Amino acid sequence: MKRLGQYGIEMAQLDNGLKIVLKRMPCPRVYISFLIECGPLYESKDEQGVSHFLEHLIGEEGRVRNRNSRLFYKINRDGGDIDASADYQFTFYKLHMHRRFWFRGFRMFLDSIAKLDFSQNDFSTEQSRILAEMKDECSREMVVKQRIFPDHPLSRLIEGTKQSILAMTPAAIHSWHRKFYFPGRMIVIVVGNVSMRMVVRAIKSSQVFAIENGKDVPLPPERDFNWDARGDISGFSGNWQKVVYPMPPFGDAQELFLFFLISNYIFDDISALSLNREVAFETGIYSPLCTEFTITSCCSFFEIALGAPSQKVLVKTGQKFFRWIERMVENGIGKDRFRRLYLQRVADIESLSGADWLELLNNAVCWGVIGNLEVFLDPAYIDKKGLDMVAGKYFGGNYLVFCSQ
Repeated sequence: MKRLGQYGIEMAQLDNGLKIVLKRMPCPRVYISFLIECGPLYESKDEQGVSHFLEHLIGEEGRVRNRNSRLFYKINRDGGDIDASADYQFTFYKLHMHRRFWFRGFRMFLDSIAKLDFSQNDFSTEQSRILAEMKDECSREMVVKQRIFPDHPLSRLIEGTKQSILAMTPAAIHSWHRKFYFPGRMIVIVVGNVSMRMVVRAIKSSQVFAIENGKDVPLPPERDFNWDARGDISGFSGNWQKVVYPMPPFGDAQELFLFFLISNYIFDDISALSLNREVAFETGIYSPLCTEFTITSCCSFFEIALGAPSQKVLVKTGQKFFRWIERMVENGIGKDRFRRLYLQRVADIESLSGADWLELLNNAVCWGVIGNLEVFLDPAYIDKKGLDMVAGKYFGGNYLVFCSQ
């Protein structure tokens, strides 16, 4: 925390519990993220998908039709760009705005989140849209997660099921909003050439500041993997294999950062550093690996999906992949790869745009490391010995494999 000032980062908490993170930097736009501690981890079986449904109604989809009454239309008219998404533990609303109009846009943005205002037609339209977005591919993901985390909210899809969305009512949406959308559960992140004083002023003049705090809602208990989960998945098309590894726990800044470097620079891009590139060259498949990590207070895990045009090529890809993992665990990432990773990470941090800083700060909140953010920014924490330790600890132990049949 002490060194964050050198990166232009300030933090504050208002009397009502609302938290603010500000990154000051000279840029023509202001980038804002509004996070609510609310997501599928808090949902019961009957409420599956309610956080995502509410995000749709507040977000861009439900706010730009009626130009006379919708605050989001006015924001769009000033060149503002609005986006929204839901994760297991948090719901996100993002606003990018020209600095000239940021104060007015930010205040209207907050008002549109604080005052839930939708018609029956809005509700029906978004219900149809969510149902149309659900595909069989999502059901495959649900099968995998149900086997890993049986009878736990992590086994549910963020968008819910067709049955739960069809059963959703406007009253349930309003109830969820009252239960979770209050200052004690809110975090505001602002990146741009603005002051903390003006950010606080905008919040205090918005309807968000007037909301009374509700009761705290605890997360479900921590959950380990079902290591006996059956790996064959049938009934879905395609040739694929999914490998699931444990990740460092929520809030462990140093191990999460080192794991992030491995996942981001060695797995998840086509570069001279990347395993993806090596496997692609050896199998003749462009980008055969897709990765995704999920970090929550209940359990954190890393998913690697291997894809191929045929089962024969998929087997070959899997063999190459696991041999590479074994070498990384046994020998570490290597001096040459570490040097390139180090230089690339340092260059990436030095060249972060406003949108990139917003993403970094979002992740810090969602991973529970905002109080130890300098670990993600200071090159001194890019440590080869630590990287080798983390690679061995999380890729050298138990993992789960699921295959198409």
